[in-house]
Order: sequence, then C-alpha cells, then structure tokens
Amino acid sequence: MGIVTPVEQRSVWEDGRIYTYTRMRVESRVAGELPRDPWVRTMGGIVGRVGQRVEGEAVLTPGQPSLLFLHAQIDPETRAPLETLEVTARGQGQFPVLVGDDDHRPRLASGTSVGGLLPPTSDRLARVTQPPRFARDVLALRFVEDAMNDIAAAWPRLHAQSPPR
Repeated sequence: MGIVTPVEQRSVWEDGRIYTYTRMRVESRVAGELPRDPWVRTMGGIVGRVGQRVEGEAVLTPGQPSLLFLHAQIDPETRAPLETLEVTARGQGQFPVLVGDDDHRPRLASGTSVGGLLPPTSDRLARVTQPPRFARDVLALRFVEDAMNDIAAAWPRLHAQSPPR
C-alpha cells in the first residue's frame, strides 16, 4: 500500500468487459510490498467509441495522488498472483490526497465511488482487540503523514500470518 500517482493508462477488452490498466508512480510506500512502478487494473474505461463505467470502482485520475490499499490480481484459472495489482475492496481502498486550503497540508479524502460498505471478514476479526471500524471512518480528512504512521504501525498486527490449523 502507498501514496501513488497515476501516470499512464490503457483500456482493453477482456472477456467482454473493459478494464483499464494504470501505471503508477510510487510517491511513498506505507506498508506491505509495493513494486517500483506498479500497474493497477480497474474495471471500466473507454476503448474506441465504447465506454463502460463500473459503480463502486476506484477512480484513478492521471496526476491525482491517492493512498491506495492494493493486492495482487489473481489469475482466475490458476489462482496464482499476477504482477498487476488491484485496489482492495474497489473504491473503498482509495483515498485521494487533497491539499488543504487553510494550511496547505495534504489530507486524505474518501473515495468518490464508494457504495455500501461491508464489515471485515471473520479471519481479520480474530486478530483485532477493538471493535472494527471502516477505513473511511478512520482515514477521511486525516493528515496524510499521520494516517501513514498509523497504518504502518497497525499493518504488522493485522497482516500477521494465521497460525496453522
């Protein structure tokens, strides 16, 4: 996961749908693994004279930095991770970075395309000691530096390997 800025986009047809691949410039890695110039796949885009829009999908605008929660795209046949990344929980995993009018300090905004929110999965609940909260409720309007520090501190605890059964 990190603060990234879209620098290049390509939309293609795949299995009857349009997907957009966006190359990102990594401004700052926050936690976890992140390739140097990752490609992120999102649903929707424009190919020729046909456009598809997918509600609830992250909106990656060239030049607009965002904090993105990312995970590897999974090959549907082999179930192996691919080099291309996807935004975790679609639009829920995107927090655009905006500069404040008053103090000019960067803050996180809620994603622009977030629909209904789903509670965390039970395997994640087993690792937390406090009631779960949505990332949107924790991160929206926070200063970027403060949010990055909190995420980096919480990441190892929330992403520890589950003990074998």
